[in-house]
Amino acid sequence: MLTLTFDTRQLPSRVVLYSYPEVGRNGVPDETDGREERCLFAEGSATCWYQGREGEEVRVFADRADLGEFLVLHAAWPVLSTQSGTDDVDMVSGSWLLRIDP
Repeated sequence: MLTLTFDTRQLPSRVVLYSYPEVGRNGVPDETDGREERCLFAEGSATCWYQGREGEEVRVFADRADLGEFLVLHAAWPVLSTQSGTDDVDMVSGSWLLRIDP
């Protein structure tokens, strides 16, 4: 089991783990060779899931057997604003490229 930790105190609304066997010379993975796994919240029986509470760090868990050597971890968080005036919620997101030793 692979465990990744976000040093954030706000729970993401979406976490996706992309797995790739390799990256190109430019350090970018080839999307056609990848696999996408949407991580479920607090679902320990899933192959990728995350847990946490507001005010605590967030942990992502993934089954190592299903992973390639390179991972892109993508997460998105809602931006709460009382000034938007609409029902739409703005999002902010981040992605991290990781190399996992076999």
